[in-house]
Amino acid sequence: MLVKCCKTLTRLRSCRSLSGAANLQNTATSLGQAVRQADTVDVLDLQESADLLCVNLMCEKVGDPCICRLSRVLEKLHHLTRLNLANNQLISLPESIGQLVQLQYLDLSNNRLQSLPDTMQQLRQLKVLHLKGNSDLATLPDLLSLGSLEKLCVDDVLAASLPAGLRKLTQ
Repeated sequence: MLVKCCKTLTRLRSCRSLSGAANLQNTATSLGQAVRQADTVDVLDLQESADLLCVNLMCEKVGDPCICRLSRVLEKLHHLTRLNLANNQLISLPESIGQLVQLQYLDLSNNRLQSLPDTMQQLRQLKVLHLKGNSDLATLPDLLSLGSLEKLCVDDVLAASLPAGLRKLTQ
């Protein structure tokens, strides 16, 4: 038995520590990787990602941030718990974001969001929402339905317009 375990352990040469092994997550850092691992990916980190630039030569948004591909990928990520879309100059989010019912952490910082889709009200497991650096964002959908929300990071201007129930979550 010990020999069998040692053979298995020799495959873990790059492993330095097993602390936190219970919290291991399958992270994708591109839309293509997310699609290939759709059944197992829990984290999608697209901070400052070229994947969110439109490459369709027939589209008026070619070279600009675009959510078309993101929308199609999000529809396939049923186990996603963390999504980082910070620093992408996004103007909007796809409605399909509401399908991420297991999402707990969402970073939308430093984009150019003008509004958030009403489907975000379906993110009942969401604990942390980062919205700082979206100066064009004037209003939020009714986030009071997000009973799990513990932390809401917004700019001072937006924080002043929040309902009292959400203002206590801002930092």
